[in-house]
This record gives sequence, C-alpha cells and structure tokens, in this order.
Amino acid sequence: MKNAFLITIIAGIVVAPGRAQDTAATPSADVPELAALSRLIGKWDSQFEAKRIEGVTEGETRKGTAEAGWILGGRFLRQTWAVEGAGAEPGMSGSSIMTYDPAKKAYRSWHFVSTGSTSEGEGTYDKATRTITWTARDANGFRTRTRSSFAEDGSENWTITVTDTEGRIVTDMKGKNTRRKP
Repeated sequence: MKNAFLITIIAGIVVAPGRAQDTAATPSADVPELAALSRLIGKWDSQFEAKRIEGVTEGETRKGTAEAGWILGGRFLRQTWAVEGAGAEPGMSGSSIMTYDPAKKAYRSWHFVSTGSTSEGEGTYDKATRTITWTARDANGFRTRTRSSFAEDGSENWTITVTDTEGRIVTDMKGKNTRRKP
C-alpha cells in the first residue's frame, strides 16, 4: 500500500509541470462567469491618450499591443501587453492574470509591469453594458481603477485612473483596443 501511495505522489510530481503550462481554447465550463473575460481573447492594437496632469505629466498619445489567451485549463486568462515609448517616457510591458473566484463572488487579477510594480485587484462585470470594472492596489498604496467596455465585438474602449495615497490623480488615460483580424 505504501508503494502505491508513493507511486501516485511521484506521478503527480512528474506530470504536474506539463499540466501547469497548458492552454485552453475556451474558459472552464464549470465557472460560467469566466465567459465575460473571453472578450479579451486575441491579439490587439491599442491607441491611447494620457491626459496632462499639472506637476505630474505633460500628457501624450501612445500606441501598444496586447494579447490574451486561456491558461491552466481555462481557469485563468493571461494577458500580455507592450507600450511604445513617447518623448522622454520609456516603453514598458506587462502581464496580467485574471479569473473569477466563486468563493469571493468576484473577478480577481494580478498585474506585473516591467518597471517592477505589481498589483492585485478585484472586479465586477455589468452584463447590460458589457463592462468590466477593476480596482487594484499596489505595494505603495496607489489605487488603479480600470473600466473596459465592449460595445461591439473586437473593440474595447477603456479608461485607467490611478490615484496616490492622498487620493490625487497621478495617471488619467483613455484608449481603444482593436482586435486584429486572424
């Protein structure tokens, strides 16, 4: 009996690394709320405008790209993105992992940026407006609010507002992502 248990443990260790990297074409069917995140699937081109904020930023227009797909058996959506530099502002890239947590009854996200910043957030989905709203906090206490609306398939209009620990706006952007045709 001990040998059978040991073999099961070893088999789990050997097989697990391969399964941990699996991808899926669709979200996991046993969590229907994940379907809302499917709107992010694909390769995207992005254009956005960062508003001028006195003493913080001059404001600028930038371009970028994004790509998203299901991972880990369709339980999580991984999105990667890159933004071109503009003027004195360098380019940057990042990755986000998103899911729906049935226990919390909330969408959850984790963000990692090439600048070294990380954040964790929660979100809601409004089916009537096809809008996902995320609120995240980073280690410095900055709060990021992201609203993504999908009025039509293949098009995402979004806003991102970041406030510091005093509630002052330090980033205010709006943009549009357009899904590339296959």
